[in-house]
Amino acid sequence: MRFFASQPGAELSPAPTLNGSAGISRTVGPTPAPAVKPLKVTLIGDQGDSKVVVRSGSGKVVYAGVVSLDERQRVSATPPVRISAEDAGAVEVKVAGHNRGSLGELGGPGSRTFHRPRSAS
Repeated sequence: MRFFASQPGAELSPAPTLNGSAGISRTVGPTPAPAVKPLKVTLIGDQGDSKVVVRSGSGKVVYAGVVSLDERQRVSATPPVRISAEDAGAVEVKVAGHNRGSLGELGGPGSRTFHRPRSAS
């Protein structure tokens, strides 16, 4: 590269070194959202048997079945996790190792939505 000088053939400075950069960086398209860690949920048949459905935050069914008395069913899903049961009082829930109680009254349907506990990451 040459800069113009008052005298023909004279260079004012050496040519700049190029590093392949196109200048200011620009992102193309939206920035992807950070990945959400799955939430570990344990369903416990505490007062009897109940049909249970567990849905991830996107609405996908990650578990559908019967949780029997004294049975433990472990599920992982992206939060918020929605759990529904035909006999809500028959099912106890642990979220990330924390007891969260039953889904509702014994003998009736119920559902609850669970988010990541503040102390869990």
